[in-house]
Amino acid sequence: MQDQKQKISIAYTTRLVSDGLDAIIRQFDNFSVVSSSPVDKELFKRMGETPEAQILILQINCPGRKDLDEIQKLMGSNPLVKILLISHLPRTNIGMELIESGISGYLLKSCTKEDLLSALNKITEDKPYICSDITHNLFKRKKDEQDNLDIVLTDREKEILSLLVSSLYKKS
Repeated sequence: MQDQKQKISIAYTTRLVSDGLDAIIRQFDNFSVVSSSPVDKELFKRMGETPEAQILILQINCPGRKDLDEIQKLMGSNPLVKILLISHLPRTNIGMELIESGISGYLLKSCTKEDLLSALNKITEDKPYICSDITHNLFKRKKDEQDNLDIVLTDREKEILSLLVSSLYKKS
């Protein structure tokens, strides 16, 4: 980890969450908050005015396609800033896309301050951080998708399959 403090900017949809994050980050020795502002149309401009921020904690309520597009624009206009997204669980069709979008980390609002510190430390080391609950849900989603791929055979197909299998057993 670097000797100097990593500078963090917080973009929030809920002021109380931002104030809480700020208070928690003040307890961490290696990090400091340099700015805090609402998520709105001016976020890109403000990020350009705060170039010293190395990490952006982006708090959004329930990420969707529009948020994903905005995150990608933000990353394009500020390629050096690492984004830690804090939100509720993603909608199932957006979750993997968010992770693949290039964000550096993803935490649930239900995570602990220890999880936040772990995420910030990993991001500082240029390693991705995904909350274990999100990982669990993505794996569960993948398993559910696979379970839904069960093939339904007609009676005739089952009969033919049964005959094929029984003929294989007779040969061995």
